[in-house]
Amino acid sequence: MLGSSSVSSLRQSELGSISHRVTNKAVTVSAGEEHFMLLDAQGQLWGGQSQKDGRLGHGINDSYYKAKSPIPISQKAWSQVSSGKNFTVAIDEKGKLWGWGANYNNVFPNVTTNHNTRPIKLSDKTWQFVSAGTSHFAAIEADGTLWLAGNNNDGQLGTGDSVTPNHLSKVNDDFDWVDVHARENSTIALKADGSLWAWGYNNNGELGLGYKGVSELSPVAMNASNDWKLLSQGIGNHSLAIKNDGTLWSWGHNVNGELGLSHEEQIYTPMQIGTKEDWASAVVGVNHSLVLKQDGRLYSFGDNSSGQLGNGERIDSSKPVYISDGWKSIAAAQTFSVGIKNNGDVYTWGAL
Repeated sequence: MLGSSSVSSLRQSELGSISHRVTNKAVTVSAGEEHFMLLDAQGQLWGGQSQKDGRLGHGINDSYYKAKSPIPISQKAWSQVSSGKNFTVAIDEKGKLWGWGANYNNVFPNVTTNHNTRPIKLSDKTWQFVSAGTSHFAAIEADGTLWLAGNNNDGQLGTGDSVTPNHLSKVNDDFDWVDVHARENSTIALKADGSLWAWGYNNNGELGLGYKGVSELSPVAMNASNDWKLLSQGIGNHSLAIKNDGTLWSWGHNVNGELGLSHEEQIYTPMQIGTKEDWASAVVGVNHSLVLKQDGRLYSFGDNSSGQLGNGERIDSSKPVYISDGWKSIAAAQTFSVGIKNNGDVYTWGAL
């Protein structure tokens, strides 16, 4: 159940009182800075924690009251959801793109209201994947083209300039994009040939291009082998990625050891974490990271000031720390983490 402390070595640290159980078994989870969204087996969306700006999508804009128990969002069936800093974007069962929450920096194309407490359709095109960052989002259309919207002050939309438009903007004319990670003020994307591309803000080396301090306004190929399989999701200034051989790599901001490399130095090109070849997925919070192995074992590293690593301590760790077994989906926020067990039960830990 939500908030349970009976999961193997997993312990809570200053959790809110969460006792509600999602009606249907949860399948995936996504976290923003202070909220999270769950997708259950029936395609129902549930939102939890901060309701500021309407980011949970259930009709409430409240800066003080938090949804301690996840609340269902509309009766529509959904296929994928991504939580940004203070907004949410999702794709419904028909492939249509929706958004709700804060609309600062023209995050939502052609929407003029700043606070949107209910889902608003953003596009009638058919979409296959969406990723929300701090103040922009990226979405891959069914034909493999990549589109972005929102803040573009650092070139994070990849359009060749730093002008913030009020519409979805296509990144070049390529049709082979398969994965994308919208981060704080930058974007990382993966092509079908296994190549990684990056653009936007680069003050922490988060683009993985071997240097920092120079923002890139258009996609630049990372100088790494073309054998990448999966990108992390989350709103931090660091990235994790998994190669086809199951190895785990990281780069970017590293003030709390969130890169998992046993030190706290920024890294400007992808570096391998350990030697294991059985990693399945990874997510990044503001300054911490969670990773899953193929057998469902959960590991975490980085900032642990609020207990968000889930190891029963409040000491940062710059290397992966084993938490427990039996997980299938994870998400990292700023001061807390969320995970779904193989049986569909949802757990939270850290400071909510």
